[in-house]
Amino acid sequence: MGATLKLTYGRKLRFAFYDSDGTVASINSSSSIEANTNYNIIAIYDNNKIKLYINGELSNESIISSGLAISNLNIYLGRSARN
Repeated sequence: MGATLKLTYGRKLRFAFYDSDGTVASINSSSSIEANTNYNIIAIYDNNKIKLYINGELSNESIISSGLAISNLNIYLGRSARN
C-alpha cells in the first residue's frame, strides 16, 4: 500500500499511508460524508502534520512524528488496496 483514501463504516473519510518508520498512519475526517454529494477532498503533508480538507475547510489534522515515507507505490481511491 502506498496511500489510501476511503470511506469508513461510520461514513468518515480515512486517509492512510506509511510513515518513515514503516508504520501505517491514518487520519479520519471530523464530519460524515453524505451519499450522492460531490466533495473536493485534499490530504496534505506539511512538515510534521497531515491535514485533511473537505471542500476547502480543514476537517482534521494530526502530527506525524517520524515523517512521511517516500515511495513509488500506488494510491488507491475509494477501494480496498487488496482487490
